[in-house]
Amino acid sequence: MAASNPKAVILFTVFLPQFLVNGAEDVTIPLLVLGAAYIGVEFCCACGYAALGGRLRSMGLTQRIRRLLDAMTGAAMLGLAGWLAAENQ
Repeated sequence: MAASNPKAVILFTVFLPQFLVNGAEDVTIPLLVLGAAYIGVEFCCACGYAALGGRLRSMGLTQRIRRLLDAMTGAAMLGLAGWLAAENQ
């Protein structure tokens, strides 16, 4: 599923090649190593999200508390997006 993610496509085509040696003949192995490192980090993050979700589920939160938590995280994301949009370059 991550291969169809536009973020992953941009990462592998634009961001990772910046870390390769300029003018090298064979960049296949270093690019594969960087890609594997990225996939490893993504796997660890996904496991962390799953563990956090499992812990929240085991707490027995009510529907009202879950909606409040959703609203707070949504507001935080919108606030961060607004801050990023207003940030001077």
